[in-house]
Amino acid sequence: MKKPLRLYWGENYTPKSIKIQKIIDKASQQACESIHLYPGELQLELKKEIAKKYKVNIEQIFLGNGIENLIHLSVRALTKQGDKVAFLSPTFPVFETAADTYEMRKIEIPIKIGKKLQAINLLKSLVGTKLFYLAYPNNPTGQYVLSLKELKVFASKYSGKIILDECYWGIGKKTGINLISKSPNIIVMRSLSKSSGLAGLRFGFSISNKTISQSLHKYSTKIEADSLNSFTCCIAKKILPLTEELSDQYVKFKAAFINNLKKKTGLETIRNETSFILAVIPEKINVSVLMKELKQTGYETKDCSKYDYFPMNILMFAVPPEDKWPDFFSDINNSLFKYKKGG
Repeated sequence: MKKPLRLYWGENYTPKSIKIQKIIDKASQQACESIHLYPGELQLELKKEIAKKYKVNIEQIFLGNGIENLIHLSVRALTKQGDKVAFLSPTFPVFETAADTYEMRKIEIPIKIGKKLQAINLLKSLVGTKLFYLAYPNNPTGQYVLSLKELKVFASKYSGKIILDECYWGIGKKTGINLISKSPNIIVMRSLSKSSGLAGLRFGFSISNKTISQSLHKYSTKIEADSLNSFTCCIAKKILPLTEELSDQYVKFKAAFINNLKKKTGLETIRNETSFILAVIPEKINVSVLMKELKQTGYETKDCSKYDYFPMNILMFAVPPEDKWPDFFSDINNSLFKYKKGG
């Protein structure tokens, strides 16, 4: 059996245009030319590019190895052992892992697909918490659980810090960056992994007020900062001005897949703002069995059985490379046909 194609991490298989490929090649060459030097100056140039793009000060920016690194560092820097922290359930699991690592007390806020939260009710659930993690939009449910209006109200009244994980920005268009000037408790985190399709760079950055940014720097030595290598810095700096173009390409890529999935298999999907497809499987079909069959034919999808409050009839996966679509649709149809025949 061939190694299954990984579709459970939401990676972006959109093909890169010739223009983007040339930019990456040129940036890679620049990194090679300075490979004998530590990347501190390149990081400063990258921060300047971020500051220019988002109209913030350099002092508000912190660089990290993907959002996972930023989450762990934020929990370490902004809380102390035994503090209460909160997050949605289900959500991106790294925050809970960090909370366990640093021995925090955890509060989980149940959330279901399509459900919205009201700021006033959320605030009641978070009394006494020091840090709230909000994937924006939430993963795996796929939607923004707070509107921007509700987020603004929530941030203005919440006494703790808010991690706003915007790793899917560009697929969805809501952002809390514009709230930071009046809500100094917000930390917005972004990467180039999802909508830009550059997960291999392991690049993430946060934007917050200067005080929070200084706290992050306090817990990160220069050696740790330098782990954001020259290759990553050079490519990220050149790609940042093109993130909207890349995300638009992905949105079209995803829409085309959803359209073809419906035509070829008859499956409906739940609209969401992430890099995942949430396909609704007929209830008489065991999704776990379908996942095993797809894995045997070369496609490994996301196991959602561990998520609380998540429907059992959802098949969750990233959009495969376009040349794999016919084969993927055929494999799904073969499995569905067996169930229709009573197999």
